[in-house]
Amino acid sequence: MSDEHPEPESYQRRTIELEALFETAGELSSLHHVDAVLGAIVQRSRQLLASDVAYLMLLDEARRQTYMRVSEGIQTQEFHGISLDYGEGLGGLVASTGMPQWTRDYRSDERFAPKIGEVVRAEALTALLGVPLKVGGRVRGVLFAADRRSRDFTHREIALLTSLANHAAIALDNAELHEQTQQVLEKWQSVSRKVAEQNRTLERASEFHERLTGLVAAGVPLGELAEAVAQFLGGAVAVLADDGTLLTPVRDAVELPTARELAAVSDPSGSGSAPLGEGVESGSGRHVVVARTGARRLGYLFYEGPVLSSTDVRSLERAALVTALTILHKRADEEARSRVMGELMAELAVRPGGDEAWLHKRAAAVGITVSGPPYAAVSVLESAESGGLDRLDAVVRTAREYGGLARAQEGEISLLVGGEDPSALARWISADLEQRLHTPVAAGAAGPYPTLCEAARALPRARTCAGVLAMTGRWSQGAAPEDVGLYTLLFSEAGRERIEEFVAETLGPVLEHDGRRDGRLLETLRAHFDHGSQTGAVSAALMIHVNTLYQRQERIDGLLGPGWRRGEQSLQVHLAVRLRDLLRGTG
Repeated sequence: MSDEHPEPESYQRRTIELEALFETAGELSSLHHVDAVLGAIVQRSRQLLASDVAYLMLLDEARRQTYMRVSEGIQTQEFHGISLDYGEGLGGLVASTGMPQWTRDYRSDERFAPKIGEVVRAEALTALLGVPLKVGGRVRGVLFAADRRSRDFTHREIALLTSLANHAAIALDNAELHEQTQQVLEKWQSVSRKVAEQNRTLERASEFHERLTGLVAAGVPLGELAEAVAQFLGGAVAVLADDGTLLTPVRDAVELPTARELAAVSDPSGSGSAPLGEGVESGSGRHVVVARTGARRLGYLFYEGPVLSSTDVRSLERAALVTALTILHKRADEEARSRVMGELMAELAVRPGGDEAWLHKRAAAVGITVSGPPYAAVSVLESAESGGLDRLDAVVRTAREYGGLARAQEGEISLLVGGEDPSALARWISADLEQRLHTPVAAGAAGPYPTLCEAARALPRARTCAGVLAMTGRWSQGAAPEDVGLYTLLFSEAGRERIEEFVAETLGPVLEHDGRRDGRLLETLRAHFDHGSQTGAVSAALMIHVNTLYQRQERIDGLLGPGWRRGEQSLQVHLAVRLRDLLRGTG
């Protein structure tokens, strides 16, 4: 039969092949994942050419190699790992020429590399047909059909596999383009999510900043400000004074910064903001920021809780600035009130009395409320130096809570407050100020008095009472004059004069000697009685040699007489030394 009229069997076979190609093209175009495309290519190739094996090798242009990617019908593991340089083996020849290549018997074909032959022999492949996968004239890989027996590949079979490879190359290119598009889309979506998250974070930080601004404008106390910051960050927040003392309440489990940590973050060369490592709870963090305005350090803002993000750290730093402004405003307010209260107390001390409406009016002008009568005078002595905002705040708060006036001087706080029971007032105020000043105090109170002027004139009595407590080591206590037992004489002018006369009569020669020669005889007497007249203990306390002690005692013998060491005279000398110390401490 001529070519114009093909045999029915051949015509039917070509029709089936064309239908298969159309089906293949449709299937491949519907696949978007590269692995799925490659698997479909190999499966359809084996099916259409009725071969024992079909496999696909792709090109690595950077290495100029072809390598195995997908296979159907392979029996040995070694065959899955073969790779060929351009021009090596049948696949390398296809890749380098861009033309179909085939061999009837691969093992006897001298064109191909012996090392590939070993792998092929292990797989028992004999006949091989390879066609290029081309896109735009560029070879993307090689598609193979192979049998384990000798076979001649017809032009029709070569054309069929070539057509399939062309369709497959386009589908492969589309699949890769689809994957690239998906990657770009996913990247864009990821960036979009990050931008949206950043926008939410910035909006949250902006709302927080507006809230802080509103709190400052409302003049809220530091504790409320710290609580607002704690709620925003989800942890615990505390405000510390410049000396590291706590200004706001905080839960016990929090590990407050040490003096060394505060010193490190306060370094002028640093940023004033630093993480402090892990907190009490596992996985938590600690952070501290200096609260300052310009170069002036006013305190610290401390955080402990979930580890802060960089945005939250900036929010904490902004909160520290707001805290500094709040402390500065608070300090200015407290200083103004303290100054007015001091002026009022000074004026009360010199006024003759009478109507005190003027005082209530001036106090109310700066937000100070003075309660009604009766009044008590209170004097508080501190065992250690305290100062700054902490002390000023303690003085003003105490005056406000007890409805009166207060004045802070070096080592002493004077108050005029409302109350009928001076003993109770002294105890309460001692406890309150000790807690606020973080140092033991002794409080003396005198009263009650019907007017503030009378109470102001009684401040020396209250001061004397506090001095007695301090001199007798009764810190952390409060008392009225009638509470100090045998020392009551110290609270009347007549009694004080009699005591001063007694001290002068008993110790006069010793005091005169020490004043004239800058001596240490009174100090020796004090040590003698304090250490039970034990020579070794006395000399050790005075840090002098025993012979020097003997010399001093002999000199005292010459001034007071030898009887000062025992009996009635010893008791009088001991009492005179103690009373003189009390007079000096309360005068």
